[in-house]
Amino acid sequence: MSLLGRVPTIIGVTLLAIFGFKEFARASGLYRDWWMTGAVYAGIIAVGVAALNVRTRAEMNPARAGMDFSSPCQCSRSHSSCSFQSCATAPEASCSGCRLAIVGFVYIGWMFGHLGFLANAINAYGYVCYVVFATELNDVAAFTFGQLVWASSSAQ
Repeated sequence: MSLLGRVPTIIGVTLLAIFGFKEFARASGLYRDWWMTGAVYAGIIAVGVAALNVRTRAEMNPARAGMDFSSPCQCSRSHSSCSFQSCATAPEASCSGCRLAIVGFVYIGWMFGHLGFLANAINAYGYVCYVVFATELNDVAAFTFGQLVWASSSAQ
């Protein structure tokens, strides 16, 4: 995908996800809970390893695609049911940590991990350019719309 190849791209995206989650964990206070933080780091690394194990898009099994994309939901469901017992004993500490860990993994680890999966695609440049273009277009449109609404509400 990049000038260096798919393996350095996947490793780079995985490292970016690790550093992104580290900032999220520090900002949210989750960094003090080493068990939750370690579990999310292990999940991010597992997504990176899974992206490394897929060689090309032709080798991806379409029957498993639904399972692959629903994995965070499955993990969060099982994780929340397992943490129900700990929430009953110390609700303030464990429930908050569980929720933050799930949000951190899904929004940072899983989403960045899919950029690693895109590096395996046949038209990787096109997919990544589409993701970047769509994200930037959405960001600019949201800013512009917000400015127009704010300007019209402050004028009245």
